[in-house]
Amino acid sequence: MNKRLLNSLIALGLLVTPICNAAEVAGNWNSSIKVQPAREKPADSLVINSEVDFDITDEINDNLDWKLKINLSTEKYTNQKDDWHDSYDLDNKFKFSTSEAYLNYSTDHQVKLDVCVGKQYVKLGAGDGITTFTLLEPIYAKNMEDLTNSASVWGGKLVWYPGDFTVTAFYQPLITPAKLEGEVSEAAQAIKLATLLEATKGLPIDPTTIVTKIETIDYKEDPLAGAALKVSHQIAGYDLSAIWESGYSPIALPAEFLMNENKLICKYMPTQKIGTTVTGTLGDFGTWGELTYTIPKKDFYDSNITALLENVENEQYKLSDKPYLTGLIGADYFLPKGTYINLQVLHGLPHEISANMLSTAVIADISKTFKADKIKIELTGIGDFTNKGYVISPKIEYQTTPNSQAWIKGTILGGDEGTLYDALSDKGQIACGVKVVF
Repeated sequence: MNKRLLNSLIALGLLVTPICNAAEVAGNWNSSIKVQPAREKPADSLVINSEVDFDITDEINDNLDWKLKINLSTEKYTNQKDDWHDSYDLDNKFKFSTSEAYLNYSTDHQVKLDVCVGKQYVKLGAGDGITTFTLLEPIYAKNMEDLTNSASVWGGKLVWYPGDFTVTAFYQPLITPAKLEGEVSEAAQAIKLATLLEATKGLPIDPTTIVTKIETIDYKEDPLAGAALKVSHQIAGYDLSAIWESGYSPIALPAEFLMNENKLICKYMPTQKIGTTVTGTLGDFGTWGELTYTIPKKDFYDSNITALLENVENEQYKLSDKPYLTGLIGADYFLPKGTYINLQVLHGLPHEISANMLSTAVIADISKTFKADKIKIELTGIGDFTNKGYVISPKIEYQTTPNSQAWIKGTILGGDEGTLYDALSDKGQIACGVKVVF
């Protein structure tokens, strides 16, 4: 253990110990081994991961509480370092990050309010683990399965309860970009290079020498980095909501191409979303839905980018600033003897942020428990009808003790040529591990 790592662990211990003495601490430890059998040398794809999550909460008084969620992890093999604002990666071996760190104030007097300030997860939509309201729920993905995962963001949330209505407002001073790591990042870079090769074909430009620069947002010019307003009301047993979001796309897009400098300028696109959600029950089924109209900034792409993309055959990569409609519907149902089914049909996956990209997909989660819930067999997956893509993940869990479990899981991927699914088709993996809750 080097001195830098040791000093960081000591500093973390000194910070957390006094906090934990006065707070409730829960958490879990996960350890796993992953390998990609389709690789030419599967041993080169081996990933040994171990991580600990600490969930620390405390009530200061009847109206004030706080939460801190810390993750410590180490990996034998990793593809990409994390961004400075979310974690500290020491020699690419030991990582310390916080997913939640907030102060929450509640009052139940004449004006009922909840105020939450800090790093938190924002959920405005009705989808189960996925949403079409993505400006405040940036993707956090290491593999294709994670495209339905989102990262937490810094900001302030106000929830007001006037009568039978619920009004939720959120503001973030700085955007949290989407985080694509590992194999997803590699696949995205491969698609980007292939698209540049096709776009510059016949031109005196070597796409391998193009320099990419991500332009930062000028917050002085535009202080509204992210804001949202949601109004909810129950009608006939259903929760109905109207939502407005304003901010930036969490993925930087190629906005300008400077031919004289051979430089590609990527920017975060100013975007607004308006839409509605509904949740409720239909008989024994839980049901939910979203409908979202997205309005990108007009004339975001310069003429050079537009001209280059005209040479690209795949329509999905011809970026557009036209408004577009997305949505989802979902339902779940508990069958007798421990069987659970959850299905969602979605138009517009979270990483599809242009009208030409939109695809229609079904997302499924089916599970069954055996032996008094000691054994659980689960099948999750994504089926993309537009790109003929699929991600299938069977998993078996065994409850070894009331607080621990062992598991084994596989992932199979594929899809049309030139799609993200196709670029990841050789990244299918087998993983196993243990989890201990404390």
